[in-house]
Amino acid sequence: MLQTTVESSNIERVGWNCETLFIGFKNGSSYSYADVPLDTYNQLVEAPSVGKEFHASIRPNFTAERLSSSPFV
Repeated sequence: MLQTTVESSNIERVGWNCETLFIGFKNGSSYSYADVPLDTYNQLVEAPSVGKEFHASIRPNFTAERLSSSPFV
């Protein structure tokens, strides 16, 4: 899995594996988003504001599933 720690007030880590995007929030919750292209992951982690990019590109366009445990090792 590709993963990176990001600079954000709310998001801690972002990961991507086989068209699934993983978001780890600083409050400890983690979510997955299916059918996310690799270029969308790259746009997110390279954005000047990860939070703004998440709210503009990910949240309204992909269905979230809350995970019971963190996907990040």
